[in-house]
Amino acid sequence: VHLDGGTMNADHIFSSVPAKVLSRILPQSWVTLCDSLREIDSVSVTVVNLEYDGSVLPVTGFGHLVPSQESSEILGVVYDSCSYPQQDRVGPPTTRLTVMMGGSWFQEAFGDPDTVPQDHLLQRATETVRSHLGITQTPLRAIIRVQKVREGFVSITPVKHFQVTVKLH
Repeated sequence: VHLDGGTMNADHIFSSVPAKVLSRILPQSWVTLCDSLREIDSVSVTVVNLEYDGSVLPVTGFGHLVPSQESSEILGVVYDSCSYPQQDRVGPPTTRLTVMMGGSWFQEAFGDPDTVPQDHLLQRATETVRSHLGITQTPLRAIIRVQKVREGFVSITPVKHFQVTVKLH
């Protein structure tokens, strides 16, 4: 690895940038690796952070994932109040949740990530919390963020992904 202050020998390098971005910044002489990285696609995901008054979760734990055969647009819910209690605010208790939506079915479920109405995403997130967890009150706060494909937010593992990764070794 070449750095400003010299070089470093490494057996492994881990990258946190999307595969297609990595393919553009690696040396062009690494043709096989760069070609394989370009085969890994990314998808758009919406993350909706919700905060409710009081301790309203009926269960404790990290959260839950939703199998794709049950819902194409809801990926899962993280129970932030349970998972990250150190982030609780001072004062009366609140419940914090993160609803993850979209993925491979984003376009089908919500349309264009650039134009999907924020209120529609919020409505779908609160419906999910209501049906999955029985929380019926209106959230105190909501933060909605659409992570778009062009930002390379989430890499997907399609059928035959294993064959792509084998080429990387």
